[in-house]
Amino acid sequence: MAAKKPQRDIEWATKLSDGALSCRTLRHQWEITSFDYLEDSEYTGKRNDRRAEIIQRTLICERCSTVRKDFFEKTASKFDRLRSRYDYPKGYKFVTSEHTAEKPTMEDLNLVLYKRYWGEQTVG
Repeated sequence: MAAKKPQRDIEWATKLSDGALSCRTLRHQWEITSFDYLEDSEYTGKRNDRRAEIIQRTLICERCSTVRKDFFEKTASKFDRLRSRYDYPKGYKFVTSEHTAEKPTMEDLNLVLYKRYWGEQTVG
C-alpha cells in the first residue's frame, strides 16, 4: 500500500502579502541603499585576506521589504563577495516547525498568484 502523500500548506501561501507572493514567484526587486566600509570588529565571517578591506552592500526589496547584506573583500587587485545575509519580513519565510503540512511548491505559489491576479482569491 502506497504511503499517503502529505498535504501542502496552500492556505499559508494565500495569506502572503502581494509583495511577498510576487517575490516568491518572480524573485526580489532589489534597490541598493548603501555601500559601507566595515571595521574589522564589525565583520565576523570567514575571510581570505586579513589585509583586505571589508565592504558591506545593503539592498532592500521594493516589493516585500526583505533586506539583503552582501559582504565583499576588497584589495588592490580583487573585489570578492564573501557571503550574503537576508533579513525577511514577518510571515515571508515558511517555518516548517510551525506547520503540519509541507511547504507549497513553486507551482502552488504561481497558481495562488494567478488566482489573486484574476480576483479569485484575496489575502486572508
